Amino acid sequence: MSAAPGRRPIVPFLRLPPDGEPYLAGQRCTACRAVFLGRRLACGRCTARGPFEEIRLSRSGTLWVYSIVHQSSPGVPVPYVAAIVDLPEGLSVRCNLIDVARRWR
Repeated sequence: MSAAPGRRPIVPFLRLPPDGEPYLAGQRCTACRAVFLGRRLACGRCTARGPFEEIRLSRSGTLWVYSIVHQSSPGVPVPYVAAIVDLPEGLSVRCNLIDVARRWR
């Protein structure tokens, strides 16, 4: 996992290539093609013990639920939008939506 100097991923499945756009990496079971976030010892769908292949996850999905956060820990700017997004690969990701909170001020 390489990153530009001064940049570190905040979760183990975030990739920060030095010469490209950041992306989320999933693990795909080679037996049943199920996709997961994070490393796995066994597949949660078919129980195969690997191997898994790393894939680049989609940059967009379907918004499942969101919450506009107006009160947060000290030093965390508000408002921000916390959300769960369903990805086309069949998994859900908890995230913050960017460039949308200012619409609700």
